[in-house]
Amino acid sequence: MVKLSRFFTLFCLLALPSMMQAWATPSFSQEEMNFIAKKKSVIIGVVNDNEPYSFFRDGTEKGFSVDFLRMLEKKSGLKLTIRMGNWTDIYNAFLAGQIDVIDEISYTKERAEKILFTEPYHYRKTVFFKRADDSRFTADSPANLKGRKIGVAKDIYYLPILREAGLDTVEYSNYADLMKSLAFGWTDAVVASELTGKFIARENSLPNIISAGNAGIGKLQDEDFRLGVRRDERILFSIMEKTLNSIPKSEISDLEKCWATFSGREITKPDKIKLTHEEEQFIRSHSAFSVGLMPDYSPFSFVSNGESAGYTLSLLDMISRQTGITFLYSVNNWSSLLHGFRDGKLDVIADITYTKERADYTLFTDEYFRIPNVVFIRDDFGSYTGLGSLKNRRVGIMSEIFYTKTLNSLLNSPAKEYTSQDEMMRDLSFGRLDAVVTALNAGNNIIKKYALVNLKIAGAFTPEGVSMEDLRFGINPKYPLLHSIIKKAMAGISPEDRLRLENQWITAKVPESASPNQLFTREELLYLKNKKVIRMCVDPNWIPFEQLKGGKTHVGIAADFFALIKPKLPAEIVIVPTASWEETMLAVKSRKCDILSLAMKTPERMKYLNFTKPYLVVPNVVATSVNEPFIDGLESVMDRTFGSVKGYAITEVLKRTYPGLKIVEVKNDEEGIRMLQQGRIYGYIGTMPSIGYQISQQKITDVKISARLSQDWEMGIAARNDEPQLTAIFQKLINTISEDQKNRILGNWLSIRYDQRIDYSLLIKVAVMAILFIAVMLYWSTKLKRLNKKLTEANILLQELSEKDSLTGLYNRRYFSANAVQVFGTCRREGVRFSMAILDLDHFKRINDTYGHLTGDLCLQKAAYVIKSHFQRENDTAARYGGEEFAVYTTGGEENSLRQYMETVRSDIEKICVDVDGVCIRMTVSIGVFSIIPDSGDTLDEAVRKADDALYKAKENGRNRVETYSG
Repeated sequence: MVKLSRFFTLFCLLALPSMMQAWATPSFSQEEMNFIAKKKSVIIGVVNDNEPYSFFRDGTEKGFSVDFLRMLEKKSGLKLTIRMGNWTDIYNAFLAGQIDVIDEISYTKERAEKILFTEPYHYRKTVFFKRADDSRFTADSPANLKGRKIGVAKDIYYLPILREAGLDTVEYSNYADLMKSLAFGWTDAVVASELTGKFIARENSLPNIISAGNAGIGKLQDEDFRLGVRRDERILFSIMEKTLNSIPKSEISDLEKCWATFSGREITKPDKIKLTHEEEQFIRSHSAFSVGLMPDYSPFSFVSNGESAGYTLSLLDMISRQTGITFLYSVNNWSSLLHGFRDGKLDVIADITYTKERADYTLFTDEYFRIPNVVFIRDDFGSYTGLGSLKNRRVGIMSEIFYTKTLNSLLNSPAKEYTSQDEMMRDLSFGRLDAVVTALNAGNNIIKKYALVNLKIAGAFTPEGVSMEDLRFGINPKYPLLHSIIKKAMAGISPEDRLRLENQWITAKVPESASPNQLFTREELLYLKNKKVIRMCVDPNWIPFEQLKGGKTHVGIAADFFALIKPKLPAEIVIVPTASWEETMLAVKSRKCDILSLAMKTPERMKYLNFTKPYLVVPNVVATSVNEPFIDGLESVMDRTFGSVKGYAITEVLKRTYPGLKIVEVKNDEEGIRMLQQGRIYGYIGTMPSIGYQISQQKITDVKISARLSQDWEMGIAARNDEPQLTAIFQKLINTISEDQKNRILGNWLSIRYDQRIDYSLLIKVAVMAILFIAVMLYWSTKLKRLNKKLTEANILLQELSEKDSLTGLYNRRYFSANAVQVFGTCRREGVRFSMAILDLDHFKRINDTYGHLTGDLCLQKAAYVIKSHFQRENDTAARYGGEEFAVYTTGGEENSLRQYMETVRSDIEKICVDVDGVCIRMTVSIGVFSIIPDSGDTLDEAVRKADDALYKAKENGRNRVETYSG
């Protein structure tokens, strides 16, 4: 959120002069006019640090109450001098006669004995706030809030009232921490004044917070704001009262709305943008400018259904309309964008944060938004007590992020840098990292997108010298005129338009539904009219996806999606109850059901069902005992027994992919987890959300997620294939569900769980009683810490050994294949290019036969070093594929990018000289390349085969060459 740092006056005050012209003139007596003429200054006491009512910033007093006092000053003719301080000091100084008027004071009988009170000019409402996407509960009664964590300001006067109502309260020392506790999930709701809560949320870029009323707690009364004058100053009191009464209540109300809506903004009333002749000539002489945007930085810039979207694009569209500039968008990961911008290949880069280093090659605009950075951890992280807890951990960050140096200074080993937010968060979820530092919005969206329910927010990332990400446009220094034009255009955007942008993207509104006549064809409407009732089968026990509660009420993620669908469908949906998934599938096969609410496409099911495109994609995972190591693919544990639900798509896929795998079919997730805990199976296979839900709800501590399978669970609506109209109808209905609606549903059921702050006061009380016990245990605790550190290091080493080829240090084939499947699937969903190459050292058998295997191994190491040195980016993976064969894959880039790169690799391998007793052994390599932007019908196996065909072609055409698959 843009801060109050440059301009003194808010947008809403610009209209004050015209407002005041219409106000009634106070009717002062002669005595009062004489008082005004003689009184040089009236000192008014105001409480400091009372945002947004009264506070001191940028060398001046600000706030709603301060602006209100300026109204009084202009209208009364008195010079009002504001004196700020804490309430106690201000009140005592007022009673002692050192202050003439006291502001923001509430009426009491006791005070009225010494003070004359004006009528209230404002009522401070005390309300509950909650997260907008949290529909687990309402705040309309104390009963609905019981069992929830309620945040309050420390020692606030209404704390006893909340406790009397039976609410579980958590105290925070300031309002910023209080509102962050709600946004970060440390509390379920917080209590604050309505204006204060909205102001603090806006100041700290916490837009997902809404006011929810006072929960029917009558004692939470509104606080009346009045002016108070001592009883011996009756003339001054009369002047203040008459002036206050002359100001229309509607104008005070408008001022309240302005502070609630536009507070904390660096906004003046915009004039029509005025360009110089030189700037206009510049625009006419340049047809377009390239802008770099990220594909995974929702809600600012992201790719949805193959199209770029977000707040930043809408802002650029506004700038384009004001100036006539055409922007051409280039979408790539942040690291590539920044390098391209630095090298002059991009004219503008979006969503960039200011740093001194970047200022050497960037002209920055003013910031247009601020985003908090936070630390994400996994459930099994252990105690997190602050940034010091990251010191010995594996931490991930985005490549080229502005706080890299600061973070690395806190760590024993440098953070691992990523070019993909998705990959980074998934590596955290699946045990390859211990923590991730990233923007709150980016991390939250990916957790919802991939249902990574074992992740949580540990706290804010606010080391010294690092604040929030201030999002700006960066302009190439060779275009100073473009910089000045964009700055003028941004300054010319009205507060209302900025608010509309926020409402569209940050606190997105639900789009209006299309009517059935607009949505469906005439034939489809006729079909639905004749059909009248659509019978739907569901999984009766697959929470959080869906469940038949009480045997008849459909609840869960799928139910919430259908709640959005049903009003748009001119036919009734009736649920056909079943007792198990197996029974559900039998009902579908026998045509007792027309549709399945949530199902994955398999070859067997396609014999009797059609499928919409997936509306939900979640990872399939393996859960094991916490005592078992992470699994590097099912191939490594084929001798073990695994559980999976009978009739589920993943069970069918497992049987087909791993015919030798021992599978015990279970009735549901709950039964599978129970068998795992009892040691009757080694692992249980299911979806990340469903297993995570069981672990969370049953408070299970002896089970963990140990691996992710290569096949994601891609679920859509399944419809009987003898009535093909159904599939088309439900595909259209799914298409009407917005990303925001989808995220809200997932947020409700796959809520990100957060670490709670430590109650140190409780610890101190316990410590007094336990000090003797601690003394006895201290020695053993120290010894155990050392042992745990060694075990952690050993586990990391073991994991690396299981992933790496011991001879060359490259990844092994097993890791390469498992990782490539995940990456290929992501490229298929996101429309990103996947390129692969297979390399084979020519006539390598001759080297082994002539010089021996030790020399051959040395040659392999040299070749591997060259390959590894060329593939260092986060989205590059190189592996020893077997014998003298290597493989690499990359993502992004152009169709011929990898082929050109492999020519350099081929040339560098040809230059290698392995000296053996004075003999220089040379090598050549043949390389096959295949590149594709995969769609739903493409597979990784097919990509490998085509790269291998290209390799065979290279060998046929004389070796020591690169060939591309040509079909």
